[in-house]
Amino acid sequence: MGQDDNRWCELGFAEPAVAFRGPTQTARSVTEAWMALHGFCPNCAADHLPQLPNNAPVADFRCDDCGEDYELKAKQGKLGRSIPDGARPKS
Repeated sequence: MGQDDNRWCELGFAEPAVAFRGPTQTARSVTEAWMALHGFCPNCAADHLPQLPNNAPVADFRCDDCGEDYELKAKQGKLGRSIPDGARPKS
């Protein structure tokens, strides 16, 4: 078992929280940093999901191997019956 085999078990946030005005911005910053380091593509199993530029419409990450887009969602408290949609692609 190599050193990289254990990275999938790292559930904590090692990244320092950037000082933002509110908890929502802080949560976005920390979760996006974690996903950039530990995220993988559930579609093709690529072991890295590059982060798209801030304010990219519809997606936060895109798989270089299969082109699948992903939007990261975070929520305080329990998950309910639905997860609100993000931005919609322009037609």
